[in-house]
Amino acid sequence: MLVWISKGRFCLGIIIVSMVLGLGSCKTVKDAGKVERSVLRDIKETDPVFKSYNAKLDIEYGGMTYSGTIRMMKDEAIWISAGKFGFEGARLLITKDSVWFMNKLEREYFAGDYDFFRRILGFKVSYDMVEGLILGKDFDAYDSSSSSYRFEESGDILRISFDIRKDLNDELAPKLKQDLFYNMALKHIIRNYFEVIGSKNSLDIYYDSYFPIDGYSFPSYMRINAFAGKSMKIVIKAKNQKINDTFDMPFAIPKGYSLIK
Repeated sequence: MLVWISKGRFCLGIIIVSMVLGLGSCKTVKDAGKVERSVLRDIKETDPVFKSYNAKLDIEYGGMTYSGTIRMMKDEAIWISAGKFGFEGARLLITKDSVWFMNKLEREYFAGDYDFFRRILGFKVSYDMVEGLILGKDFDAYDSSSSSYRFEESGDILRISFDIRKDLNDELAPKLKQDLFYNMALKHIIRNYFEVIGSKNSLDIYYDSYFPIDGYSFPSYMRINAFAGKSMKIVIKAKNQKINDTFDMPFAIPKGYSLIK
């Protein structure tokens, strides 16, 4: 979730989490209603129950490897630090309604709302969407029941294709054309692909492996392909994953830093 961008721009920071396997021949599921209820129930029940989460990260981007740390208070805040050779280059703190970003390389910072992500990705995102991507979840706020969808099955892999999904809590949120790939045996989302309707922006997240903690599973190897004016490829490896630890989320802007406008 941290991407380093050229001098004079953001040091972008988005740590998302994902991966997947390619599908072979598919067959259409006949009893879509029954499968839908079962799968959506499974996805909901496998939502990890925890107060806090933290992990170390290895981030590959642009031919370089960076190290990082992520700390999360579930449904409240996400804190990310990333750098190289033991030096912190950037720090990100997001809450339900605010975004704080500090680029130590350029001595600049951002303090505001989710317009930060819109300027980077080209579309609006919410806290729930970011947290869902990190945890390998579907988007809770997006409607499933009234959306037009199709099911295709290949072995243990079920593909759920939504023609259009809307955020029930925010009329200004982007409408998505989405494909979810779900491993019914492992009860994991293994791929989350969506396009923003009315634009060329897209995000394709592969969850290649998960790590078990106290009966729940957390993404541990993620491949991300994003397009927002240009293509970006990121690989994230999470290690030393823990839940329900106590930690701080320090964020203070040093004197002399300029505001990113």
